[in-house]
Amino acid sequence: MKSIYIFLTVVFTLISFDQGFSQSFEVNEVKINKYVIGDHYKPQEASTKLAIIIGGSGDVDRDGNQSMIKTDAYKKLATHLADNGIACFTYDKRVLRIKDLAFTESDLRFEDYVTDARSVVKYFKETNDHDDIILIGHSQGSLVSLIAAQEIGDAVISIAGAGESIDHTLYDQLKKQLPQSKKALRKALDSLKIKGKVKDYPPQLFSLFRPQAQPLLHSWMQYDPQELIAKVDQPVLIINGDQDLQVDVDQAKKLKEAQPKAKLVIIENMNHVLKESKAKDLANKQTYQQPELPLVDQLKQVILSFIKEL
Repeated sequence: MKSIYIFLTVVFTLISFDQGFSQSFEVNEVKINKYVIGDHYKPQEASTKLAIIIGGSGDVDRDGNQSMIKTDAYKKLATHLADNGIACFTYDKRVLRIKDLAFTESDLRFEDYVTDARSVVKYFKETNDHDDIILIGHSQGSLVSLIAAQEIGDAVISIAGAGESIDHTLYDQLKKQLPQSKKALRKALDSLKIKGKVKDYPPQLFSLFRPQAQPLLHSWMQYDPQELIAKVDQPVLIINGDQDLQVDVDQAKKLKEAQPKAKLVIIENMNHVLKESKAKDLANKQTYQQPELPLVDQLKQVILSFIKEL
């Protein structure tokens, strides 16, 4: 028997200055299961389409924030979609429920995040309120969406998604910071990917290679985004910003090469947290702590147009 728990309903009335009319929508907190709790943005007029935002790596909550980052990026995107008649669901990653559910970090596997995404889709499919489910995966969530799309979902939007397995992505990122430890880094990543654990790694990278984090990282390394996106039959939109410090535009191009039918959009001056930045240094990173900054307009327009054309 399916259970539904709605704890809070808040009704927003927003004014859309671009279109000159007010759009009301509700935000309902919904418990999908013991691992997944999030916000359902429901337009006043019934929406046949639902976008599910799947968060990036780390302890990311439904609004797109985590312990060291506050951007409200997912909340802003969900609000934009709902204000334009598209329902949306954002949810906390299960890692945030470790204390409540008495499991440990070492229990986590990448497949758990795929299971959570599938559970969300299944839940909303069973409500019969939405005909089309669009998976919007950001960063790590891009890979989750590509795996989930093998079985569920009607369209996929990849934002700042890697085009290579995470061991290659990490190596490319970290070798620039630790050029003197490139060989040790490559050896540690290879060992973790193949054997499932590693003891010898650059000491500066303890937070990455700490024992309790290795099971999740090992399981994550087993997936190749290019192989997965090549198998996706649904419409696909690939988005990347040219000021992204974590994921270079070449990664988006790799995804496009693997899936020629996908639409690729490179957004000028957009960084990893979907905000505008013309810098590649500290000024870029400062936007990670400025939730008052708006999302890049082109991002909102491209996503909305893609969904409406489905």
